[in-house]
Amino acid sequence: MALTTTNVKRTAVEAFFEGMAIVSDNWRSFMDFRTDDVPALRLAAMTGLGNFGTWDGASDLSVNTIDRPGHDGVTLSYSQYGYQCRISKADVADVPGIVSEASKKIGVSLANTYSNLAFAMLNTAMGGGPTVGSGNQLISPTHTRASGTRSNHTSSALDRAAFMAAITAYRNWTNYQSQPYDLTAGGFCLVVPPALEEAAKQIVRSPFALTSITTTGAPAQGEANIAGDYGTEVIVSPHLTDTNNWFLMSKLERTCKVWERFAPSIATSVDEDDKRVKISVDFALATGVNAQPDGAYGAEVS
Repeated sequence: MALTTTNVKRTAVEAFFEGMAIVSDNWRSFMDFRTDDVPALRLAAMTGLGNFGTWDGASDLSVNTIDRPGHDGVTLSYSQYGYQCRISKADVADVPGIVSEASKKIGVSLANTYSNLAFAMLNTAMGGGPTVGSGNQLISPTHTRASGTRSNHTSSALDRAAFMAAITAYRNWTNYQSQPYDLTAGGFCLVVPPALEEAAKQIVRSPFALTSITTTGAPAQGEANIAGDYGTEVIVSPHLTDTNNWFLMSKLERTCKVWERFAPSIATSVDEDDKRVKISVDFALATGVNAQPDGAYGAEVS
């Protein structure tokens, strides 16, 4: 069937979405995907909301601000992205399925762009990336509190002990007001590059934690592997650029934000003059991190 102005769009759109489905969007498992219809997305720090005070039942209640002065939230500003592919009338006639294949490739490229932008927040989480409201990187040993600091940073290579240390860090985590803020009940995503996939899955899926047999004494066998008790999903992505770094991200408090200001739009047409098929796609997107680092833990392994 020859392509015409009436069927070229159907052919392109179907192949475009087929291409998008090829690339995993597993970043959605631990990132906050937003579609707010605003010119810029404001994320409040909530640092001004402290502990409850006593009240006599008659006086005015104490008033708090959303953000502590000098420690404001963050604002995300979007960027627009676009691409157009032009296919000559001769190529359409001589190369079977070229419009469909080109549209499919555009869909793959678009989905990869989303993933690249999303995982870039983790690739740069220890340096050069978006900052939280205090100005610190997302993963830092010196996140501020009302008094003192807190750390969501480690340098330990991924193994069962390092994973359990991350769980302990989540158990002991406090918010800006130094209130306990244990997020373990909501489950986690253990986010790793392909080089760490086997190690990650061994940690959270093995029912037992076996010990080494020694030449003396009775070896301990079949110890329960409690690392599998925290509802952890392993997320593997080739978009992570460091083969040693890993992250334990909360599903309950999603600190990484992906804001889709305009959803992808695909348009097709046949040029009236030279009969070229034109396939155009554009969207608008912003990525960033929450004003507070709650819900993120990362390993910067040397």
